[in-house]
Amino acid sequence: MTLAFVIGLCLSIIFSLIQYLSDLKNQHFYTLIENEKIKSEITEANLLILKNQLNPHFLFNNFNTLYFLIDEDTESAKSFLKNISSIYRVMLQNKNNSVIDVKEEYRLAIQYLDIMKQRYQDTLIINNNLLLKEIAGKKLPPLVLQQLIENAIKHNQIDKDTPLELQFTNDLDSLSITSIGIKKVSGDHLRSGLQNIKKRYSYLTNEKVKIVSEEKMFKVTIPFI
Repeated sequence: MTLAFVIGLCLSIIFSLIQYLSDLKNQHFYTLIENEKIKSEITEANLLILKNQLNPHFLFNNFNTLYFLIDEDTESAKSFLKNISSIYRVMLQNKNNSVIDVKEEYRLAIQYLDIMKQRYQDTLIINNNLLLKEIAGKKLPPLVLQQLIENAIKHNQIDKDTPLELQFTNDLDSLSITSIGIKKVSGDHLRSGLQNIKKRYSYLTNEKVKIVSEEKMFKVTIPFI
């Protein structure tokens, strides 16, 4: 009887220990899941804040351009407004998306370039060397290309004596926009536009946005997601 009691006690202790360890393990995984859920919610909230910063910024800059076009060329102003409406509609459609198909993003960028060409004409030179087959199935944060184009135009001189050239290239892993021109003296190429892009990427991937700056050249390379 004593032996049976000791064996029963040992088995009870062993089963209790197993149950305790199992509960501890489950609690550990539950805590990890909760932590990841909280991190995910924080990331989504931060991305939403960063994306919402683009809307008033986009409208302000393009209404300013529209103001000049109305006096210079009424027909161009109408076409400009139509393109803005189209781009903004896509912005609203993707307001809850963290990433967008590169081909869709590229189409928006082309529309935006058309808008800018209406204003700057021959003083804005576009060299588009993108290999579209290599971007199939790739993703980018919404409006990142438009931001980079806008950033280049904002921080460089653009007139008949100092035209701005924008070069578009890509490989299997990334896309680059290179601006070649005369930088504005007061231009800070790491202001809100690029900071916004770098922060958005920090929430989406471990890959980094790469920046190369020289006297008459500024290149930004963004990784595909």
